[in-house]
Amino acid sequence: PAQVKEAVAEAVRPLCQEDGRLDGENIHAIRREIEDLMWVQGGVVRDGPGLESAIAGLDELEERAARAPVPPLREYNLAWQEWLNVQNILTVARLTCQSALARRESRGSHYRSDFPDTDNREWLCNILVRRDSDGAPEVWREEAKLTRLQPDRPVSP
Repeated sequence: PAQVKEAVAEAVRPLCQEDGRLDGENIHAIRREIEDLMWVQGGVVRDGPGLESAIAGLDELEERAARAPVPPLREYNLAWQEWLNVQNILTVARLTCQSALARRESRGSHYRSDFPDTDNREWLCNILVRRDSDGAPEVWREEAKLTRLQPDRPVSP
């Protein structure tokens, strides 16, 4: 119940205009900036410096999105809906960049120009990401459980 209450409070926060929200940026424009940033720096062809730059850009866009104005209406409020969408898009974009930065190889359609080869011995695994208790990304690897394809794998000692 406490988590639900906290989630609802966070979702309706932009509807409260006492914090000067009327002067902020257009949330739709911020979304387009996120899309452009991810296409150029976090897209299918990526590299470490570009991913680090994307994460820094997402930090700045997250701050700007938090200040975007939303009319104080709960019914048919497209700006509020977009504000909520942008919060989720920022989360997914950040997790995508963090996991791509952790994987130092190219795999499938995810190409790292600074690590162009596939390395099954080191990277045949799943990259997992979550926020820790402080909200910082926690990244780790777990063994990939393969049921069909059995590529060369390292021999266990």
